[in-house]
Amino acid sequence: MRQGEILNLEWGRVDLSSARITLYKTKSKKPRGIPINRPLYEALVALAPDPAQREGFLFRNGESRWGKIRTAFELALKRAQIGDFTFHDLRHTFASHAVMRGVSLAELKEILGHSTIGMTLRYSHLSPTHLRNAVEKLEGLTPTPTPPERGGELAHRMAHSVQTVGAEVRK
Repeated sequence: MRQGEILNLEWGRVDLSSARITLYKTKSKKPRGIPINRPLYEALVALAPDPAQREGFLFRNGESRWGKIRTAFELALKRAQIGDFTFHDLRHTFASHAVMRGVSLAELKEILGHSTIGMTLRYSHLSPTHLRNAVEKLEGLTPTPTPPERGGELAHRMAHSVQTVGAEVRK
């Protein structure tokens, strides 16, 4: 979730029975549902163990919502010795880890609330190790040999296709 979505989250939008948060005020102006995983579920129950406490804002200072968290967040980063990091970087980190664990771009797009897969691609960065493992999956494959007489024909047809496409693009 975005920082504003988190800080403005009200208990009425959290359904622990279906393990889902529903947001109506989103950046895209479209409602979206977000599944709750077990660690978040347990944290929410710990935050308000008694159902009678589950009203108003989740994160509040007295009766009003918790406003700015910049100071607390920067202090946490300093204590953890993490530099050059913003709250929004947490969304990028989530997206990257989700993709590296097999979450599809379509699923991630819905969870993050993006309107296009292109935006989701900007958020999901694969680690060098993950990319290396992807390439290593191809090890041991043997290419199908092309007969010499067809190799020249194939190369000629490919070159012709490239020229044709190039001419169409220039028009």
